[in-house]
Order: sequence, then structure tokens, then C-alpha cells
Amino acid sequence: MPKKIVFVESQYKSFYGAQQYMYDLVANLPSHKFRPIMLTTKEGVLARRFRELNVPVNIIPIPSRVNVFGKRALRYSIYKKILVGLDLVKYNLKVFRWLRRN
Repeated sequence: MPKKIVFVESQYKSFYGAQQYMYDLVANLPSHKFRPIMLTTKEGVLARRFRELNVPVNIIPIPSRVNVFGKRALRYSIYKKILVGLDLVKYNLKVFRWLRRN
């Protein structure tokens, strides 16, 4: 029975270096040994590309204030940083529960 491997990527609308590398890795996994699954935060180019490989894609939405890049979160107020921290804890619990079910 093939082993499941979950690939997690939050940059759902990107398909550059890291995402391309992950795609190439998944595309070349021996299917008799591994069963890849993609986990991301929203529909986008990433999900579409992995579905082209017939890889199951699961979406676990994350609040928009958490899914930011380019040091934007560093400019948040202390209050908003606390909210982001709580959102991250809740998100990670969702991912943990999903992993246990799957």
C-alpha cells in the first residue's frame, strides 16, 4: 500500500521556485510507493496545477490577516498580532484534525 505524503503550501496563487520544485518532486514520485496529497489555503494556480497531476487537493481556509507575505504582518499593531497568533493556533488545530482524519 502506498504511503501518503501531504504537501502543505500556503502560497495558493503562486507557482514559482518552491512550488515548482514541489510540483516536480510530486510528479516524479513512484506511484506504487507514494500517494501525494496537496493541502493549501485557497483555490488558485497551485491547486489547479496539482490537480493536473491527479493529486487530491484539500483546501483549509486561513483568515486573510494571517495569509500575508512580504513583511506586511510586521507592521500590524500589537492587538492585531495577538489576533493573528490566535488565528494561527486555530488554523493549526484544523490542520491537525484534518491530518488525523486522513
